[in-house]
Amino acid sequence: ATFLGSATEEDTATGVAIGATGEVTVIGVTRASNFPTTPGAFDTTYNGGSSVGDGFVTRLTAAGNALVYSTFLGGGANDSPSSLVLHSSGAAVVAGATRSLNFPTTPGAYDPSANIPGSSGSNDAFVSALLPNGSGLICSTLLGGTADDYVTAIALDATGAVTVVGGTYSANFPVSAGAYSVTYSGYSDGFVARLSAGLSTLDYATFLGSGSYDTLSYVALDGSGAVVVAGHVMNNFAPPFPTTPAAFDTTPDGFTDAVVAKLTPNGTALIFSTFLGGADVEYLSSVALDAAGAVIVAGRTESDDFPVTPGAFVTPPSIFGADVFATRVAADGSTLLHSARFGGSSHELTRAAALDASGTAYIVGQTSSTDFPTTPGVLHPTPIYGSSTFVVAIQLSCPFALSLAAGGSVGGFSVTNVCGSAWAPYVTALTFDPANGTNPGGGWWAGLHLDPTELYDEIVLGLTFGPAVPFVGVLDQFGASSWTLPSGLPPGLPTMYGVTRVFSADLQSIIADSNIAVLQP
Repeated sequence: ATFLGSATEEDTATGVAIGATGEVTVIGVTRASNFPTTPGAFDTTYNGGSSVGDGFVTRLTAAGNALVYSTFLGGGANDSPSSLVLHSSGAAVVAGATRSLNFPTTPGAYDPSANIPGSSGSNDAFVSALLPNGSGLICSTLLGGTADDYVTAIALDATGAVTVVGGTYSANFPVSAGAYSVTYSGYSDGFVARLSAGLSTLDYATFLGSGSYDTLSYVALDGSGAVVVAGHVMNNFAPPFPTTPAAFDTTPDGFTDAVVAKLTPNGTALIFSTFLGGADVEYLSSVALDAAGAVIVAGRTESDDFPVTPGAFVTPPSIFGADVFATRVAADGSTLLHSARFGGSSHELTRAAALDASGTAYIVGQTSSTDFPTTPGVLHPTPIYGSSTFVVAIQLSCPFALSLAAGGSVGGFSVTNVCGSAWAPYVTALTFDPANGTNPGGGWWAGLHLDPTELYDEIVLGLTFGPAVPFVGVLDQFGASSWTLPSGLPPGLPTMYGVTRVFSADLQSIIADSNIAVLQP
């Protein structure tokens, strides 16, 4: 751990990224003319006054014991870097908002000149890329209209093109012909924009918002280049935030709802858009995509009726404040694959979340609850102070399963989970369809199903894993099987050897049994 800043003024970090060799890049705002910079850095001179802040970009060694480079980034007014991503070359790509009429841009940039009137006090959005050694700008552009514009999140694709999301009060924000929405809806509209790798061209820009206050704060790109955005919207003015017909939730639920949407790679249409919330208030703190393309979101909710899924970790709603939620939305936005809500009796505030390769979501935030749920053996199972920081790891991408293991507790089966397997991201629910009991075969059936709305606790599927390819399907009690492989699966996933048994809800008795079969393509 190390301090970073000056001894005389306020310094605030707003973003961090870790490079391939472990070097740590930090962005933020400083009011200190003596903020530490390095010789040869792009800008070693403080540009702001005593009442405004200058942006900074600083890179530390992996050990945190020295500066690799440190530079100011800004002009003569207030500059607020808010988002950071690292290019594969090591270049830091920074985005945010600036009130500076002389914010540094580069020749050939898409928008090299300020769009805001000098006395308006409004912001332009900006995107800047620094050389890997911090000695200069590779490219830098402004983005906006004549009112307030700001970037909240940034993502890079494989070509180096830059996608930014944010908010705008500018009716003349530079949207592109053919984009999903070219009409400003009012108040603060969300926007999504993609700039070319050299920031010389606006590939597309679209509004995405309602007639009220929209905050698009998070962005992620899937393998096709489609753009997943998330945030929260107020529902007090028409028109409402746009949704798609087959989405999970197409109508506003409370005063403020979370929203999740996916745009086509060229920004011309919505693939899906859904509300996520209950009757009160929701705020998002992160978005990520798992290996199956499902969207993981986390945040806080004040709604007792926030949507949760069967079998998820759920605690009684907070008495005095907000709870944490963690939700996995299907890749097509049509359903919730997993949704948990938890907390203590007082107030929780989520700050950020990240997803690891196994599908575990790590959520950090603050709690005022003395009864916030913790697990045995952790560093601090009880609160440290009145408002304590929490770190939660929660599995969102797979259910429990029963494996074919000798000596199991029920009929030779033992409870395991498939979270560590390569198949886990595609496992969404253990399901049962009672309608199948009326077919000519007369058998119940169960399987791995991509529609978790059909989840019934009475049916479980026993699985073990072999060395080949995956199986998805059903096996009825008479041994007849039907199965299909979903499209888009990566190679090298394991074969599943399956048997279906119908258990009582408490798993203590067998209602029906099937033949054991080896199921392969």
